[in-house]
Parts: sequence; structure tokens; C-alpha cells
Amino acid sequence: MKKNIVRFVSLGAAALICLFEIRLKGTDALSAQQTDAQSARSSDAEITLNIPFIFFTEIPEDFEKFNQEFRQLVETELGFSANLTAILSSGRTTTATMMKNEGIVFDLFPSTLGAPFTDQENLLALDSLLESDGTDILNLFSKKELSSESVRIDGHILRLPNKSDIAECCCVVMRKDLLDQYGITEKASSLEELDQILEKIAQSENERFLIAPSRLNRSFLNRYYTWFPIGGGGLVLMDYGNAQTVEILYETEEYQKMVSMFYRWRQNGWIPDLAFLNDFPANDLVRSEELIGYFCHYKPGIDTQESMKSGYEMEAWILTEPVLTSDQTRCSWSISKLSRHPKEAMQLLNFMYTSPEAMNLLNYGIEGHNYQVDENGNAVPVSSPQGSIYYSALGWELPNQYLCLPWGEDPCDIWEKTQTFNESAQIPDGVGFTFSGAEYETELSAMEELIEAYAFGLETGSLDPKRYLPEFLEKLQKAGSEQVKKAANEQYQDWRDSQ
Repeated sequence: MKKNIVRFVSLGAAALICLFEIRLKGTDALSAQQTDAQSARSSDAEITLNIPFIFFTEIPEDFEKFNQEFRQLVETELGFSANLTAILSSGRTTTATMMKNEGIVFDLFPSTLGAPFTDQENLLALDSLLESDGTDILNLFSKKELSSESVRIDGHILRLPNKSDIAECCCVVMRKDLLDQYGITEKASSLEELDQILEKIAQSENERFLIAPSRLNRSFLNRYYTWFPIGGGGLVLMDYGNAQTVEILYETEEYQKMVSMFYRWRQNGWIPDLAFLNDFPANDLVRSEELIGYFCHYKPGIDTQESMKSGYEMEAWILTEPVLTSDQTRCSWSISKLSRHPKEAMQLLNFMYTSPEAMNLLNYGIEGHNYQVDENGNAVPVSSPQGSIYYSALGWELPNQYLCLPWGEDPCDIWEKTQTFNESAQIPDGVGFTFSGAEYETELSAMEELIEAYAFGLETGSLDPKRYLPEFLEKLQKAGSEQVKKAANEQYQDWRDSQ
């Protein structure tokens, strides 16, 4: 009998926030020119900067100790101390808005903080600050990387891309001990093969759920896709963005096969019940021995990362091909327009992008307390009872993950492998094309409402596709999907001819 899952989510401020400050001590009297709000240090008052750091599972118990170490490091290197605000992803908008209402300004932040804080109108143009205080950052990126549409807007750099894995493909991670126990030696390389292996596991497993999306409030297609979106209304280019015509995803044979499979999985009892689809990660269920595996983005080292998050050794099975869009970045860093001290904020960013010590601290915690360096030069958990594992599993959120030590059993050349993985990814033919639907706002709005009503249920196996998919498609056509698709194809062919 599968275990009942009961989850309670609290968004209380005390549970979500570990708020600290950056204090920059000025000592000399400054001239009127030096006290300009864009670059000044104050001589008679402390300058306070705030940096949010987003956690997706839980805030480590020893975060305050780790933060004190980070503050001391920055004070030693830059002459001022840096402190972080730890926020859980599930409540980040509520928490950040509450803090803003209390007068707290985030001076620099990762894109994971999310809207409205990371919206274009709230970001400071960084061009001049990079020239004066961020030259080391400029040396890390090519002109092409800093010309991406997600980085440079209206001619100005608003977001700094980070150095991490940027190619994407989907995998599932599975508990290796249970695979060994059930004699599963093959690895799935497609949804169809995954389905066959789940059938084998189900013959022996009746205590745990078998498979789940990456987070329990998301669909399986949040991580799995072999298409490239080019606009709203489900408009896509199939075949990893290499198709010659635009289609509506929900009309494709591939979509019909996938949602039929998901429905069967749920009918078999392999997926956690819909009633428990709260906003928490699937690795929580693995840790509590209620789930065997889940979908996630693949990258070199994903086995190690998800093993740390799940509490069990996990094995990754790659299901799709790696793709890379020229406009893609996993995470970016920005400075707020509201910051009264952007010069110092850029100095801190410049340090974070270039300091191995800072990156290891942010990713693994305190050396000697949370981790130690083994004979291979890898970071590993400390073995003493006094130590605790801080490991954030958020290297992709850091300014420069490539500066981190390899973790655990990762190969010493993990970052070379990551770079090779990035370079191996195909760039879809359709990169750069986006459907301009200004003349079809009414149709697109109606289509999006239908997608909101049907897609999640179909893509979690909750709705029977034999009944609800035809109903969904019929309503899409009545909403004008054929006209929208025709217009998108005309625009796409014109765009292809111009390339």
C-alpha cells in the first residue's frame, strides 16, 4: 500500500527569510561630486546593500554561519562586508514584496528572484559600470554573449549571463539502489523505453510511486520537450525546432501519444495523487522514500546534484537531445534601479564572477565545516559529527559555476565536460523567429484560456485524453487556431526566406 502524502506549506516570514545586510563603512569625508547617488560611499552613515539568494528546497540550518563567512571574505577582499537574504522559491514573490513594503531594497539579485523585481523597467543599465568597475566580467564573455536579446535591451546591458551549463535536454533520475534491487540494468533513452522499464519496476514495487514531474505542481512537459516554442497559443516548431512548418503542439501525434502514456501511468498508480500536487520538489518524496524517480534537466554531474538533494544515489537517464538557443542563459544577475550604491554593487558582482573562494563558499558552504577537499581535489562532505552538509545544489544560479571545485564523485574535468556538452548542443533552425500575433490578440487570448483549462490536466495524466483531448482541440479550432497557425506559417516562411 503506498504511503499517504500529507504536506503543509507555510509562507510565514520567519520560515522564509534569513535577512542580513551588507555594511560598507566610509571613513573619509567626501566631496559633493563623490556623494552622487549612483556611486557614492557615505562617510557619516553605513551603506546597506541587500542580495537575495533563492533556495528551491529548504534554507540550510547553518546558513547564518555560512553567511558570516561570506561577509568576512568580502570584507577582506573588498573592504566592505557582504551579507545575503535567503528566500525560499515557493514564497519568493510574497516575501520580496513584503520586504519592499518595509523599505528594504535588493541592490543586486539573480533572475531567479523573478517578476516584478527582474522586469526590464526595474533594472539598471550596466554598460558604464562594467567599464569602470566590472572589467573582469567583460573579459569572461564574448561580444556575442553580451549582445543576446536576454542580456542587452534597447542597446544597453541590463542582465549579466552567468557561467554554467546552458545546453538543455531532459532526463529522469532514478534511485540506483532500487534499480539494482529490481535487476534493472538498462537505461531508458526515450519516453517509450522509460515506459517499458516502469512496467518492469511495477511488478516488484508496491510501496512507492514510480515517477513524477520535477516539482509536484508542474506537468511532465515542463522538463520534457522535443519542440521549440515560437509564440503563444501552443505554436511550436517540432523536431527540436528544425521543422519547416509551424504546428500547434496539442494537435500533433507526438502530444497525443505522450498524454495517453501519462494517463496510463496515473491509472496504474505510478504518479503521486493530484490532491498532493503542491509547490515542492519531487526530490522531497524520494528523500521520504515515497517516490523512485522524477524528470529534470540534464547536465554533466546531474547524478551528483540530485543525489545530494534526494538523500539517495540517483542514476540519470537522458531522454532527449541537447539543444541550445543563442539567446539562452540559465540565470542572470542584475542591479536594481532603486539601488543607491550601484558602483559598490558592481564591484561586488565583479568579485563574485572571478573568485573561486566565493563560488565554492556559495555552492558548498564552509571548508572544514561543511566540506573538505579530498586527495583528488574534489569537494566532499566532512566526515566529522560536528560538520554539516550545506551543499546548495544551486551552482547554476551562481555568477560563475565554472570556478567551483568538482563535487563528490564528479570527474575532475567536470567543467570541461560541461563546456563540451554546451558546445555539442544543436541550435534549432527556428532560433530567432517569434510569431508576431498583434492582429490575433483575441484568438490567442481565447486559446491561452483553453490551454490553461486543459493542458495541465492532460500533461499530468489527470484527464483522460480520449475524452478531453478531442474536446480541447475542437474548442481551440472554434477559438481561431487554424487562422493563427496559418498566419504563423506565413510569417515563418517569410522569415526563413530572409535568412
